[in-house]
Amino acid sequence: MRRVLFVCTGNLCRSPLARALFERLAADAKLAVDSLSAGLHAQPGARPPAEALAIAKEAGLDLSGHAASPVSREIVETADLVLVAERFQASELRALYPGDADKIRLLSDFAAGRHRGREIADPFGCPLPYYRTSLAEIRECVEGLVRRLADRA
Repeated sequence: MRRVLFVCTGNLCRSPLARALFERLAADAKLAVDSLSAGLHAQPGARPPAEALAIAKEAGLDLSGHAASPVSREIVETADLVLVAERFQASELRALYPGDADKIRLLSDFAAGRHRGREIADPFGCPLPYYRTSLAEIRECVEGLVRRLADRA
């Protein structure tokens, strides 16, 4: 496994948080992987909302340099694993890139606990507690992903 791509709708909250957390945990586990994040309907250059920046900071993550990027054929093709927050995102990606359908999965497929197989709701436009809930769900998933990758390394 060389590259993981995290995808959500706008590439402003869930996928950049997942990527930032993944990069930190993968580095801690000494995994030789890199990651990208993108959005199915991202507006290029859009910045994360203040709430996403705040909860990232609370968690020791830095999203201050993040700018939204739309998903593209190139980044999907170069990824070894494409992880989405919601089922409709997986469906859209599989329709756009049928040759890469086998590497598109729900991020929550890697959760060990109660969030396994569940969608991660979009907190965009909601109060700060929704962002905290989203990050907690993302953390469970990313920790499971890193454990799985470390077991295979």
